[in-house]
Amino acid sequence: MEQKFRKGKNHGVGVLTSGGDSQGMNAAIRAVVRETLRQGHRCYLIREGYTGLITGNIEQASWGHVANVTHLGGSMIGTSRCDEFRITEGRKKAAEKMFEKRIFHLIVIGGDGSLMGAQKLKEEWGRFGEELFAEGKITEEVANEGRELHLAGIVGSIDNDCIESDKSIGSDTALHRICEAIDGLVMTAQSHQRVFVVEVMGRHCGYLALTAAIAVEADYVFYPEIPPDDNWPEQLCNQLDKGMKIGGKQIKEEIETRLQLEVRIATLGHLQRGGAPTFLDRLLGLRMGYEAVQEVLKTTEDPGSQIVGQKTVAKVMCLRGHNIERNELSRVIRQSESANDETIQRNSDLALFAVIHIGSPCAGMNAATFSFVRMANHSGIQVLGIKNGWDGLKNGDVKMLTWENVQGWAQAGGSMLGAKRQLPSDMDQIAEGLNTHNVDGLLIIGGFMAFQSALIFQKLRGDYTCLSIPIVVIPATISNNCPGTCMSLGVDTALNEICRQAP
Repeated sequence: MEQKFRKGKNHGVGVLTSGGDSQGMNAAIRAVVRETLRQGHRCYLIREGYTGLITGNIEQASWGHVANVTHLGGSMIGTSRCDEFRITEGRKKAAEKMFEKRIFHLIVIGGDGSLMGAQKLKEEWGRFGEELFAEGKITEEVANEGRELHLAGIVGSIDNDCIESDKSIGSDTALHRICEAIDGLVMTAQSHQRVFVVEVMGRHCGYLALTAAIAVEADYVFYPEIPPDDNWPEQLCNQLDKGMKIGGKQIKEEIETRLQLEVRIATLGHLQRGGAPTFLDRLLGLRMGYEAVQEVLKTTEDPGSQIVGQKTVAKVMCLRGHNIERNELSRVIRQSESANDETIQRNSDLALFAVIHIGSPCAGMNAATFSFVRMANHSGIQVLGIKNGWDGLKNGDVKMLTWENVQGWAQAGGSMLGAKRQLPSDMDQIAEGLNTHNVDGLLIIGGFMAFQSALIFQKLRGDYTCLSIPIVVIPATISNNCPGTCMSLGVDTALNEICRQAP
């Protein structure tokens, strides 16, 4: 249904940030301001969150107010946690300031607490208007104009803990900071044979902990949605006794007592909130800011307060993290068996999959290979790594990839197998290589040439029976030019580097 917007009248739209800051808030503010002005309405910057709303720290925004802010961290208009707003009298003061400025459209950027506060204000809005009119603080005209408060919320929180939103503004940058910090700890841990226990933020939501644990190949993770079993100290120390790493703060004493190992605790703290936002948080902020303006300016009857999100949550883990639930690798990581137990004993009865990198190397190729190998091993399947493209298959330049020898690949850039920009040629030799190793399935990781290679194999299945196997392509190219996919591996990292070099 076509949406109609309130363009016939000059409306006042206010925007504020509340609670903890998160990277990408400024991008959302910019989008709110410029889209509001583009539609011919007034936009107001409410500084210092709900505190500014109560004290009247409100400034009318111009187009230039939000120039060159997208790359900045934090919130350009300030944010705070306001105890006074929690009480009715405080919310009434806020309503009075909004009536004074004729701000009857409000966009709140923040976490669950901030959005709950905005909803409470909306519920009491009609009563506040009547009381202010009765007290002579606003005119009848203003009271009638502001009978309704149109409200939209944009989820801005590094915790990513709000339902009905798959990705909150700031969570991607926070994960980026966590991975950067842990990558810096790995060499120290290996050099000194130390165990590092890393504590991340998230309060009652384990999104940051679990997703970071997967990304950095942590060997143990604690998060609140799924508490550990009572025997977690034994499971944990069994892993450490086999020379593996760990994640989790509260288990420091158990490790030192049981294994006499030197333990360091690394609390990342507010490093997770700081710095320039990643490309994804910038884009998410801009898109959500634009959509929030559309929501508050609709002419249809009041649909209730709106949280601007992707709203595709289904079968989530504790109402969060459906992408984690789908990634079966996270369950494998939580298993307590040793790497040697997980590694499948090679024999001719087991299936064998092959993996190859085609095209220019890019970030994510090794992580995809790491996940593929460990999931295959966990399922009883061997994996053959083909080095240096199709030439490697023809020349027999291959090696078995096991649970152990892909450790560390998830963090590594480039291509650990070696990638070449080439299409398959001399099909007789390629077919001979596939037959020699009895390949039962093929994974091609790469760009447009990987896609073309799969098409060539499909067309030649009638000529070569060895090609009648499952063939899967994982798009991996910074060019993002593979058909059938919105985002290829490597694109996000490339865009982050562009943003970092030229904010």
